[in-house]
Amino acid sequence: MSSLAVKLVAWNATANPTRSAVTVVSAYKDGVACGHADGTIWLYDLELAADNHADPQASDPSLYPKCMLSAHQSPVAVIKASEISAPSAEGREATLISVSEDGDVVVWSSADGRCISRVRTRLPGVRPTSVCVQAVDYQSAAEDLVFVAGEGPAAYVLSYPSLELVYEWRLP
Repeated sequence: MSSLAVKLVAWNATANPTRSAVTVVSAYKDGVACGHADGTIWLYDLELAADNHADPQASDPSLYPKCMLSAHQSPVAVIKASEISAPSAEGREATLISVSEDGDVVVWSSADGRCISRVRTRLPGVRPTSVCVQAVDYQSAAEDLVFVAGEGPAAYVLSYPSLELVYEWRLP
C-alpha cells in the first residue's frame, strides 16, 4: 500500500503567505505577481470593490493568494506579463515570464500557474532588470523572441518555446 502526503496551508486574506522579502511586483490581467528573494512567485487574484460580493461596503481592492510558483533557485529579478504563442493550443496564451538573478528564465501560464517552459541561462556579467517578448516573422516562419537585459554590458535574445540563446549583444 502506498501513501500520499500533502502539505496544506491556510492563511487569511491579508497575510503574506511567505516570509521572504518581495523583490519584484508585476500586475497582469487578472491579478498581481510577487517575486520573492527565496525564488518563489506568488500569484494573487485582484478583486475590485465592485466585484466584492462578500462586503459590498468595501472600497479598496483586495488581493487573495491564488498559487505559488516554484522554479527559481535565486531571487526573482524580473516578472513580465505577456501573450505568447501557445505551443499546445491555437493562438496566443496569457503568460508571465520570470527571470531570476542567476539567469533562470521561466514562462508560466498566468491562468493556472503551470510552468510552460524553463531554461537555466547563464547571463555573464548581467543582473537582469528587464524582459520583453516580440513576435517576429522571419523567412515565412513566425516565432516569439524573448529579450533579456539588465545591469551589465550585454543583452540576450532567446527563442520561444525552447528558450535557447539565439543572440548575445555585447555592448562596448
